[in-house]
Amino acid sequence: MQPVGGNLRDIHRIDTSQVHPLLKQVRVIVACDVDNPLLGPRGATTVFGPQKGANAQTIPVLEAGLAK
Repeated sequence: MQPVGGNLRDIHRIDTSQVHPLLKQVRVIVACDVDNPLLGPRGATTVFGPQKGANAQTIPVLEAGLAK
C-alpha cells in the first residue's frame, strides 16, 4: 500500500513489532501555528488540502481517511 492520503481509509492497524528499539526512546516535540480542528468545515483537509493539490473530488476521500 502506498503511503498517500487517499489510502488512510484502508488502514486497519499499524504493526509496530519491527520498529527499532531506539525509536521507542525518541521524544517528539511539535510546534503548530494553526488552531483548526482535524475534521469538518474548518478542518485540515478542507482548509489545507487545496494548498497541497487536493480538489473537490479528493477532499471527501481524505476527510474520510482522517476520520478513521
